[in-house]
Amino acid sequence: MKNKIALFDFCDTLVDFQTGDAFIDFIRENTKKKKALFFENFRMFLIKTRFFSILSKFFPSNNWHKKLKLFQLKGSTKSEIEYLSLLYYSQRIKPRLITRIVQELELYKEKGYAIYIVSGGFTDYIIHFCKEFEINKPIATNIKYQNGICLGVIDGIDCMHAAKIDKIKDVIDLSNIDIEESVAYSDSITDLPLLTIVKNGVVVSKKHSQNWAASNNLKEVII
Repeated sequence: MKNKIALFDFCDTLVDFQTGDAFIDFIRENTKKKKALFFENFRMFLIKTRFFSILSKFFPSNNWHKKLKLFQLKGSTKSEIEYLSLLYYSQRIKPRLITRIVQELELYKEKGYAIYIVSGGFTDYIIHFCKEFEINKPIATNIKYQNGICLGVIDGIDCMHAAKIDKIKDVIDLSNIDIEESVAYSDSITDLPLLTIVKNGVVVSKKHSQNWAASNNLKEVII
């Protein structure tokens, strides 16, 4: 018998905000490192001058904004980030979990589904959600460390858009999965590859329906 899986995006799906940049901000605010503040001010300058907007016209799938944000963590110790990631999860994420979707996750868990978070957010804090709800380790974006020091860069693939499927295939043998019974949840049209890798894609929408959900024959949950 093949296994059934339930795949969940994290930001704006299980928690009601974008968690990646906010995680970097949380660490910067708590460590008060001058270099991190310098790079944040530089990033804000690039936003004001519309650098990222212009860049996106030529490179729609670029993640340079994310890379520049992450670079603020360069030089922080892994133990420091681990400690602050737990605080971030407890203080910022837990109070803003979306109850309806968390309940659906728990229901699939009770039914024996293997649960995976598939997110462009960082493994460092999503792992605490996985531990609390006793599910598999997250399939997410990893931060690179060397000798216990953060290098401020992504380790391997940035787990975004179609790259999520590559990351999933590194962890899950899809030939052993019951695709017809498996499910995937996300709020974003950029996650169409995730929502359609299994038979039952579910779009999480805020307050009103999204046209792209129906046009792609996806189910929808409005929160």
